[in-house]
Amino acid sequence: MTALKTIVVKWSKREEDILYSWGDGIPSCDVSLVHSALSYNSVLDRDNDYFHGLLDELEKRGYDLTTFKLSIKKKGLN
Repeated sequence: MTALKTIVVKWSKREEDILYSWGDGIPSCDVSLVHSALSYNSVLDRDNDYFHGLLDELEKRGYDLTTFKLSIKKKGLN
């Protein structure tokens, strides 16, 4: 279970893909914002003149996405 007011993005062995989860107090539009920033049109490929996602760019540069993890909490939590 994801912690209260937290968005977590990490590799899922079961799904064999990046998984997004969030706790109570997180609107789905905030999760969509994080997903869009990581997956769509955030990095310009100057060789081919098109945009693609940060996750694609990291994989292209040789990073292992099975080790990817991002966790972010809303401000004001103790």
